[in-house]
Amino acid sequence: MTSDRLIYGFDAEPLSICQTHIPGESLLSWVARSSLEYELPNITTILRDVGQIHRNCAVDVMRGAIDVEGLAVILGTNLGQIERLRGRDLGDGSLVYLG
Repeated sequence: MTSDRLIYGFDAEPLSICQTHIPGESLLSWVARSSLEYELPNITTILRDVGQIHRNCAVDVMRGAIDVEGLAVILGTNLGQIERLRGRDLGDGSLVYLG
């Protein structure tokens, strides 16, 4: 199933059948799996609509200035879960995620 709803600048709405997060899975993997399920060309199809700055820098979802609330809506989850899965910047250029 291909979704023509996911276009740049849309108002965030959940994917029609959201993929459940798998315990231990990274946020980036969850977005990629969701993209694959909907036969989207790549993960940037989702990430650009939540503010991904650079097309080839998918790590923006982990630490960039994206619309976290919009991503939560798209994935059909709550903001808290997205925040827990995002990376925590240690301030020295390194990032910690998944503990």
